[in-house]
Amino acid sequence: MGGTKKDIEAIGKTIDKLYTGHCTGLKAYEILKGVLGDNIEYFPTGRSVTI
Repeated sequence: MGGTKKDIEAIGKTIDKLYTGHCTGLKAYEILKGVLGDNIEYFPTGRSVTI
């Protein structure tokens, strides 16, 4: 179930770094990108992260 733009922005303000995939959807990703800027990255299939 999706949230409103206001809901998505509120969630984005609580996150330091976010990796998101296709399930988020482009509309929500763009809203979160507006809140998080460089602290959000799209994580496509096949990509890996070294911790």
